[in-house]
Amino acid sequence: MIVLYILASLLGLILLFFLFLWIVSLPVDKKKFYEKDSRFYRRLLYFCTSIAVFFTRIKINVTGKEQVPKSAYLLVSNHRSNFDPLLSWHVFEDSNLAFISKPENFDVPIFGKYVRRCCFMGIDRSSPRQSMTVINAAADLIRCGEVSVGVYPEGTRSFDGKLLHFHNGVFKVAIKAKCPIVVVGIDGTENIHKNAPFKRTEVDIKVIKVINPAGKTTVELGDMVRECLAPYDKSTKKDN
Repeated sequence: MIVLYILASLLGLILLFFLFLWIVSLPVDKKKFYEKDSRFYRRLLYFCTSIAVFFTRIKINVTGKEQVPKSAYLLVSNHRSNFDPLLSWHVFEDSNLAFISKPENFDVPIFGKYVRRCCFMGIDRSSPRQSMTVINAAADLIRCGEVSVGVYPEGTRSFDGKLLHFHNGVFKVAIKAKCPIVVVGIDGTENIHKNAPFKRTEVDIKVIKVINPAGKTTVELGDMVRECLAPYDKSTKKDN
């Protein structure tokens, strides 16, 4: 009886917690672009992320973090899993990352509203006008120091670990904002869904290089970032 009482109490607390998360998400307009980062929703996002990292048994090994500038920047990375942005804003918590993401992510219950309130932006690559609006908005957020912005030049995650074709237009954010580009390599996130929660997953996150975009074109920046991320391209490893 005592065990059942404890389990019922835990279940009740969990349900109350999710009810709280749902209630506080209600005031957020998931279609609105927010120009100010919310400390309240940012703290909730980080708290929920910490819980997710704990229960999915992810061990994160971080190197090169001392290179990250104190000012706002554009973070670019390879993309292997849906966990990539989550672990990135977890590791670089002080930077208040806001990702440029596909619009469908903002339809996820509760989560979609939280990230929207933290200045995350949805981009429709089929619409050049909307894409440029998002790029300009991201540059403005960085320029005023509201948040740092995260993007994936590949546009979508790679299911086989190979670096996909880069959409170099994302580097316009750094050019317009005149901000540093922080290149990050991620390895191991592709194994989380296979291991969690019964087996621990080791994830390596490395700050490879900080690039000054001054005087460079988007193509040149794309080539530089791709060179930095070459060690994370599984097709290159196979050839070697």
